[in-house]
Amino acid sequence: MPQKFAHLLPIDVEVWLRFLNNFGAHYDLFEYDIRVGLGRDPGADYEKNIRQMALDLSLRRIDCVAHNPTSITVIEVTHSAGFKALGQITGYPILYALTFPPLLPIKPLLVCGEIQSDIKPVIESLNIPYVVV
Repeated sequence: MPQKFAHLLPIDVEVWLRFLNNFGAHYDLFEYDIRVGLGRDPGADYEKNIRQMALDLSLRRIDCVAHNPTSITVIEVTHSAGFKALGQITGYPILYALTFPPLLPIKPLLVCGEIQSDIKPVIESLNIPYVVV
């Protein structure tokens, strides 16, 4: 597995590689494993270095941020899109904008091998862009 996909499961890497083969040319740059948010502080009962380590390790991680001249696309990759992916693709663009104030519009994109049948109407009602590959 390529190192840049280190936190994707092998089955998710397969989905991502299919996406890249079909749509990769639409983007100029791909960044992987982008950490966003503030992390979660375990509290004052812990030493400063332990608290900092906990904050660093608990940052949220975006699978991919893709760039082109007109926008930034925050991409969630999964073989089977369910509620977890739905929460990530709605929350990550907000956390990305808070962590890295953008100069271009931010777009979400869910890339998956399948969408769980009861989740598809939710994704569509929220107008979340998705690609099934």
